Amino acid sequence: MQKKIIALAIAAAISSPAFADVAVVNTDTSNLTVYATLDGAVGNIQHSQAQSGNFPFGVTPYSAVKTSTANTGSVTGLFNGAISDSRLGFKGTEDLGDGMKAFFVLETGLNLATGTANNGVASLANSANEANGNTSLNGQLFDRQAFAGISDASWGSIQGGLNYNPVVDVLVKYDPVQYADLFSPIGFSGTIGGGGGVSENTRVANSLKYMNKFGLINVGVLLRLSGTPNSSTGGAAINVGYEEGAFGVQAVYEQFQDVLKTGAGATGALTGTMYNTSEYLLAAKYKMGDATVKAGYEHQVLSAASDNAPTTQAMFGYVATVTTTQGADLPTNVYFVGGDYNITPTTNIAIGYYDVSNVEAASTGLATAVAGSTTASNNQAASDAKYISLLLDHNLSKRTDVYAGAMLAMFSGNGYDATYTGAPGTAGVGKIGAGSSVYNSNLITAVGVRMKF
Repeated sequence: MQKKIIALAIAAAISSPAFADVAVVNTDTSNLTVYATLDGAVGNIQHSQAQSGNFPFGVTPYSAVKTSTANTGSVTGLFNGAISDSRLGFKGTEDLGDGMKAFFVLETGLNLATGTANNGVASLANSANEANGNTSLNGQLFDRQAFAGISDASWGSIQGGLNYNPVVDVLVKYDPVQYADLFSPIGFSGTIGGGGGVSENTRVANSLKYMNKFGLINVGVLLRLSGTPNSSTGGAAINVGYEEGAFGVQAVYEQFQDVLKTGAGATGALTGTMYNTSEYLLAAKYKMGDATVKAGYEHQVLSAASDNAPTTQAMFGYVATVTTTQGADLPTNVYFVGGDYNITPTTNIAIGYYDVSNVEAASTGLATAVAGSTTASNNQAASDAKYISLLLDHNLSKRTDVYAGAMLAMFSGNGYDATYTGAPGTAGVGKIGAGSSVYNSNLITAVGVRMKF
């Protein structure tokens, strides 16, 4: 039935004379809109596994690549969503009178190169053969957004469903390089791009989200309710910001319990590690004529999970072997600075510098198994990843732009050292694998076109 509804909506949109304005149904009190973004780029990544038809962006330029990993090398291909993940969405509003409206959004991610739905867990299950990574896009019918709500001109809006983490709301506007999927580490990685240390929390299922503006001050609150899939506990995030003319500043604090971070297991299976997460984000921007400067700082902590998870859990059609963490906090600091400049009214150039630093931390003697669960001590080796990003974007029209971009990643520290034996009493912490080494840098370049309808 869901597929039939989608097909009918698309057919109505294509046949409508108003398709150029993407309005499918428009009455005096309500409207339904079908919209899409199609973004494809021809590019090359210096070190990668084979291009994935499941992973949303095809390749993974964020993480260091082990020299021992199978099927690695230079990859040239058609990459999906180099700036914006390709997507298809439906949104609607109804005027309820007296300044009140009802609204909804349903949005799914697509891999333009293959015509398939985004499916990160499928890429992890096939990790021996293709590029892969954990993500909040895991093959759900509407994996990007799915919510309904009510708004009022005075008291703001409240919506429930699958909502963006408020960190995402801020970073989309404050990332120096358009929050671009393949040219910004923040845009690519949900770990630092909104999830508070775990990519799967970039989008929060079973959540309520409130937003409002009081003059120049904006506020937002998100609550993850208990009973969330793969968790029995909740969490919350709060955003407060001030924006006036050329200047803007935003702050976010979030804390979530028992968030499951997925990983690759044996072929056809997954692993999962459960953490509590916390983060605060500070970001600012200032516009000077045709130039805008942006900067920010994130402090994230993965800590011991509150509950002991069962040893296995169902994850979007796969089975994950789950480990519950104990012991030390694992901090990460993220700095970014950069900006963009309008060369002409239709051409923009953006540059960004990013530093992601993991702090050394280790637990000893805490991994005592609890009945019905598997436990492990929290450990993390010190490491540092730096990224330099460049993006040139030219608008051919209101809906179509062409672009060229590049991102250079550089990796250093104990976390990338095959010979590192760990902190005292924690031999092996941070090792990437016996006899393994990593490429100390990686470079992705691409040119593409993005169309919005």
